[in-house]
Amino acid sequence: MRREPADIDGTSAPTRSPEVLTAELDGEAVLYDPRTGAAMVLNATATLVWRSLDSGASLESVARRLSQRFDTDLDQVRSEVVEVVRGFGRNGLLEGAELAPDDGGDAAPAGDG
Repeated sequence: MRREPADIDGTSAPTRSPEVLTAELDGEAVLYDPRTGAAMVLNATATLVWRSLDSGASLESVARRLSQRFDTDLDQVRSEVVEVVRGFGRNGLLEGAELAPDDGGDAAPAGDG
């Protein structure tokens, strides 16, 4: 089922697109989509979110784990996790979550920083 990235919320459990290649170094990652030639650099936190996307866990569950791990406010972490994953969707990196054909992608890298 295809979803718009804006529809992604804490109850979502998106998965990574199988076509996207991932290279990790020192806790950060570079994603490369050979279909489009697009590349994206992820910071350490966005890399943890990216890794979690094939676990079948909801984004709420991912946010709870990160909040506990880093001893940070759950509401803030939840909001940031959802926004990072929406960025993945806007850039065509998720299975079944993509923009409609007439919408553009998001050029800003998810989790940059």
